[in-house]
Amino acid sequence: MKAKNWTSDQRPTKTNIIELFVSKSFYHSHYKRYFSKVVEYEDMVMWLNEDDEQMMDIDLWGVKKDVYNFGDLAMWLQNGGLLDVESDGGYKDKKTKVQEKRKEKRKECVQEKEKEKEKEKEKEKEKRTHKKKKSNSQKST
Repeated sequence: MKAKNWTSDQRPTKTNIIELFVSKSFYHSHYKRYFSKVVEYEDMVMWLNEDDEQMMDIDLWGVKKDVYNFGDLAMWLQNGGLLDVESDGGYKDKKTKVQEKRKEKRKECVQEKEKEKEKEKEKEKEKRTHKKKKSNSQKST
């Protein structure tokens, strides 16, 4: 393929450059949407720029993959800078995480209540045992 020179007297606009690489709709649905948020994450910017001091993939993304795509980036941003992947390869989003945390909290509450009930039973048992001993000691005197 032969290189061509820009023959216009006008400098190319941002739109001209974008249209050379991707469609307008793809640019707005992916590039602009996600990369405008990425600037808040210095480590991701360094990784994307292949900076000498960039983080390792596993440290930045939370998982090691051969190729990362816009779906990965979207989930990474949604999860606040971490891409969690479940064992079946599906994404674990914030909603799932929140549901899991709530489920875990409920489980902990149930366990605490069971422990409290167990303690109450032990106290009642001790009271009965103490009353029996007291009653038996009074009878023997």
